[in-house]
Amino acid sequence: MKFKEDKRGRFITITGRDIDPSLFDKIVALDSEVFSEDSTDFQADTSMPEDVLKSFLEKNILTTTVIYDRKEDKVVGYFQAFPLEKEFAQDYIEGKKTFKDITEDVVATYESGKPLCLYVWSVGISDEYRGKVIDDFGGELNGKKMYKVLLSEFMKSVIAVTKQGANIETVLCEGVSKKGQNLARKITGNNIVHEDKENDFLLCYSEFDPSKLLDESDRSKDLIPVELVEEYKRAKTKDTRKVLGNDLDKLTERNNSKSNNIE
Repeated sequence: MKFKEDKRGRFITITGRDIDPSLFDKIVALDSEVFSEDSTDFQADTSMPEDVLKSFLEKNILTTTVIYDRKEDKVVGYFQAFPLEKEFAQDYIEGKKTFKDITEDVVATYESGKPLCLYVWSVGISDEYRGKVIDDFGGELNGKKMYKVLLSEFMKSVIAVTKQGANIETVLCEGVSKKGQNLARKITGNNIVHEDKENDFLLCYSEFDPSKLLDESDRSKDLIPVELVEEYKRAKTKDTRKVLGNDLDKLTERNNSKSNNIE
């Protein structure tokens, strides 16, 4: 793909159905890089077969966000979350299943009004950008940290499906690194349901409440803008919320102008 110079800059965020299928292999490549079988960042094997990873994207991509480097033509950051079928989610919480058991069949789709358990599958950032501020003068992400950008875009995607009638009731999050465990604790209010100290895995589960990503004592430590929490609350309580159906088609239509800009 040829990098196009425009006001959007080198790094751009792409979410949900705006993520062109041509990027799926690049997302999988980043996941395989971050969570490789021989990675020294984790105590246990966190890898997954590439075809399984790709099937998650194909099944439900609405709450997935990527940061795409148009100059290098690669995905350098991504946040992937999707709802799990109720029975599988319960088995996971009870320790009867692990992330290694997740397949396309247990990835749920968004249905109007159906109580859903949202599973935060993965947050991955290329090693060269971890913990660093993005240097992209004039670009939309200049001066921002990829981690916070990914969390904010994830929250925007949750707001979008909620406005269409989706009912995200609970959240399940497993941490396999220090930062992943911190997120799992934060997003669930430190509600740990399973801990494997030998392999350094931590599974957390709670009611979904994005206000837990805020820090009331220090706004600079908020993981997402407070405005997004307020917008989510309005979307959640609004009586005139649209229901999933024909409007979902509009939500999932690809934005061709965005897709073309990755070329």
